[in-house]
Amino acid sequence: MSFYKPYVCGFLFNDSGSHVVMIRKNRPEWQAGKINGIGGKVEGGELLAEAMVREGLEEAGVEPGWQPFVKLRYPNADVAFFAARDSEMFERASTKESEEIIKPEVAYLDKKQFASPNIAFLIPMAWHALAHERILVPAELSMRDTVESRLAA
Repeated sequence: MSFYKPYVCGFLFNDSGSHVVMIRKNRPEWQAGKINGIGGKVEGGELLAEAMVREGLEEAGVEPGWQPFVKLRYPNADVAFFAARDSEMFERASTKESEEIIKPEVAYLDKKQFASPNIAFLIPMAWHALAHERILVPAELSMRDTVESRLAA
């Protein structure tokens, strides 16, 4: 039986979506000096949403209305991703631990600074999810969909 360690990661945008709160990581070693969303490990007995709220408070001092938008499975971890759009919380976000809070402009993010390459697609995906654009997973996709069936829906 395989076990996947649960993690959460959240992207907090200002109201226009032009900027996002990121963390300059100190740890783990493979992420040191790189940027990532707010987040971390899920503690025993904690729900994913509870973990995201806790991490937001611990790392940035914020508690926006986090919305889950996708969960990715890696060889040894499951990461649930959350998004929030709240200019007041965005402005309030500040360094609370040893890892620096930064608020870069989304259009000019340097992909070489990302802790993981998937952040390049997760940030725009988070923004689209906040716009209530539904992200379909393979089980929800039908290879037999036709234009006619889409128009009838």
